[in-house]
Amino acid sequence: MAHNDFKRYVWLIALLYNSGGASFSAIDEAWQDEPVLNPEGKPLPNRTFYNHWKAIKEIFGLSIEYSTKEEKYHISDDLYSGRMQQALLLMSSISLWNNKNNYEKMAGRILYEEEPFVYPKFMRRILSAMDNNKMITLKYLKYGDKKASRRKLAPYCLKMFKRRWYLLAREGEGDVLKTFCLDNRTQNVKVLDAKFEYPKDFNPEEYFKDAYGIRTAPAKDVVLKAYGQEADYLRSAPIHPSQKEIEKGADYSIFTLHVGTNAWEFYQEILSRGNRLEVLAPASLREDIAQKIEEMRELYA
Repeated sequence: MAHNDFKRYVWLIALLYNSGGASFSAIDEAWQDEPVLNPEGKPLPNRTFYNHWKAIKEIFGLSIEYSTKEEKYHISDDLYSGRMQQALLLMSSISLWNNKNNYEKMAGRILYEEEPFVYPKFMRRILSAMDNNKMITLKYLKYGDKKASRRKLAPYCLKMFKRRWYLLAREGEGDVLKTFCLDNRTQNVKVLDAKFEYPKDFNPEEYFKDAYGIRTAPAKDVVLKAYGQEADYLRSAPIHPSQKEIEKGADYSIFTLHVGTNAWEFYQEILSRGNRLEVLAPASLREDIAQKIEEMRELYA
């Protein structure tokens, strides 16, 4: 796929998403006014639009639908499509600037948070295995171990958490699923000829619904009290999808979560808020957090 083709697909997705739907004539008009991708202002051929329509479905999994009532094209608004659209809109904002003159003007003004390095070929192999329901072997060195182990896995899904990619996979013949981080712990990935049967009733979203990050555990009702502006931060970026605000005071707000707390990452999240966030319930979690704070105090005593 040519780089400019990708830009055109992203441009069309962004146009339909931002406009809430558009007729072909409106799309054609916008295309003729597009200075970067169409500097000569040429009309958009029907055949080219149809090819873009097909490519967007094949590459991104997004469905463009036509409403005969409105005489407009829309992008399907299911949950997955919505998340994909948001990601592509960010990509489009940058990709449409990606020419020499604009790049020189914008150099150094778009800063990214670096992610732990993942070999692209490993990701491609895992995605290929997932697409064809093929087993993989993964050479994996757990932190703390001196020697890497080779694991034979059925790859179920990929999940990103805290800027790291994780693979959820079944090892062996049982029903137990395990997660493997695709950072420097993953040393090699090979796709095997052997196939596995992906369970028809398995839903990754449902599997991780109560998890904080990638660790699943029985969910508990958690009550948090946020002080001052911390409440604003929690409203704008909830700790967990189940988060709800149940009380608002002059200088505090109280939030509830239904989440598995048996994960060090969850403790890190709470502790990172310092004295701006207090655990009210459950009592066991409050005691654990208090113990962690005391241990930290002793380090600095």
